[in-house]
Amino acid sequence: MLIDARTLPDGETLTAAVCVVGAGPAGIAIARSLAAAGLEVLLVEAGGFKPEKEIEALSEGEVAPGSPHAPLHLYRRRLIGGASYVWGGRCTPLDPIDFQARSWVPYSGWPFERTELEPWYEQANPFVDAGRFDYSVEGSLGGTDAFIEGFSSPALHTDRLERFSKPTNLGLRYRQELVRSTKLKLVHHAICTGVRLHHAAKRAERLELHTLAGTRLFAEAKTFVLAQGTLETVRLMLTSNDVMRDGIGNHSGWLGRSYLTHIEGTLGELRFSPADRPVIWGYEKSDDGIYVRRRFAVSEKAQEEHEVANGIVRLNHPSVVDPAHGQGILSAAYFVKNLLVPEYSRRIAWTDRRTAERLAAMGRTRLFARHALNMLKDLPKVATFGPWWLWVRNLQSRQMPSLVLPSRSGSYPLDFNVEQAPNPESRIGLSTDRDRFDVPRLRVDWRMSEVDRHTILKTLALFRDAVAKTGCATFTYDPETALDQFTAIGGHQMGGARMAADLNLGVVDGQCRVHGVDNLYLAGNQVFPTVGYANPTLTTVALALRLAAHLRACLAP
Repeated sequence: MLIDARTLPDGETLTAAVCVVGAGPAGIAIARSLAAAGLEVLLVEAGGFKPEKEIEALSEGEVAPGSPHAPLHLYRRRLIGGASYVWGGRCTPLDPIDFQARSWVPYSGWPFERTELEPWYEQANPFVDAGRFDYSVEGSLGGTDAFIEGFSSPALHTDRLERFSKPTNLGLRYRQELVRSTKLKLVHHAICTGVRLHHAAKRAERLELHTLAGTRLFAEAKTFVLAQGTLETVRLMLTSNDVMRDGIGNHSGWLGRSYLTHIEGTLGELRFSPADRPVIWGYEKSDDGIYVRRRFAVSEKAQEEHEVANGIVRLNHPSVVDPAHGQGILSAAYFVKNLLVPEYSRRIAWTDRRTAERLAAMGRTRLFARHALNMLKDLPKVATFGPWWLWVRNLQSRQMPSLVLPSRSGSYPLDFNVEQAPNPESRIGLSTDRDRFDVPRLRVDWRMSEVDRHTILKTLALFRDAVAKTGCATFTYDPETALDQFTAIGGHQMGGARMAADLNLGVVDGQCRVHGVDNLYLAGNQVFPTVGYANPTLTTVALALRLAAHLRACLAP
């Protein structure tokens, strides 16, 4: 059932067995599962099915001076479907080592092992339209050619791959099911502004909701699940401080701390020997019709030996921004890059500091002219590429995930994506500024640590050395400027309400229940103790499905 909160009378109280706040990937997964089991569910969402400026403005906040974090509103969406409205669709599970306590990664270790999540990964894959749960090259592609002919290294594995959703907007994908359900009430345009605890702080009693129409509503339930995404969930818990002065779940001081992203940099040159060595540089289709892509992954043995956090390396093409690449298709991509979702627009437009300074000196007019000249010289290829790209990217229900091109010279820049280590000084806090409902806005102070810098530099060096030993290629880069090329991936917002068996080391327990509050749970990236290199959506959905099963068992008559 669909309910517009703006049409409800001021002061009305909505009730259900379970109230889920946030209709993004986690919230939809939980609500569907509970409603299918016959439980009465309230699914509360701040927006509707499309972005609305007044509602999206509530996500604006402050980034601490010097923190290289994206604007807080850029990758978030307050609507049914949440971040799936803008995601790129990349799916991959966390590795077994990501769940383990590692002596060289501070505060590492989950309350359970990877095997605990595997049944839920199997359900999460089809939920996000990424096919079956098989991330092996052999299982997904069969007896295919090698990623790189002749390449083999104990430090770098190439037998795993990434799968891609269509990408699916989960709000649209499950809209009819949510609307038609007799057990589920989807309450839209209801902004949650507070969680009210019993005076003894052992239970959540109700939620306070507001609408842009100026009305105030309430939601009461036996069990509450906060699934608004990392930043907004932490904000709600910090500002709901009428009973617990420092915020709900902040008994340990960890609420808002250890805010994590992935750290990514594009740099260097991987040059194959010979230059025409067979390389699978682009996307392939799995036997179940899913776009997949291969990459290098740092082995567990190499991580332990070099004391680095997890990481992967992908082949890239030259930056579309620099016309020196001489390729008409890349210059065409330069002109249309702003039409892409933010994460991919940023990724294809990467450039190093020295190149950026050179292009700035060139001036906008000359830069445009150089790109236009590239397109003219490559006009036949550009002319055939355009219709093909329109077909695979815009006219197919399952889209090609991004632009990838082979190198004309046999050399490739590389994308390095590394795990950020837990860091209590990297944190989500509150600004002195307030929104229209008088709720403090967010202030994010994202920081890299010495552990992260060590991981970056060691990973670059071990990749260079491992590749050289194979005799297949050489990798060169400038160690003096390498760290400057790495920054946070703005769309991967994780941590801040970490999971820990020890209540003194986290905010929620192994079942994602807030320590000390019997009926309040969190669902989303915010509970990740460590983050590996994997894009978070698949793991978030797997955790949500696991939580739904736990709640079904707890609430069964």
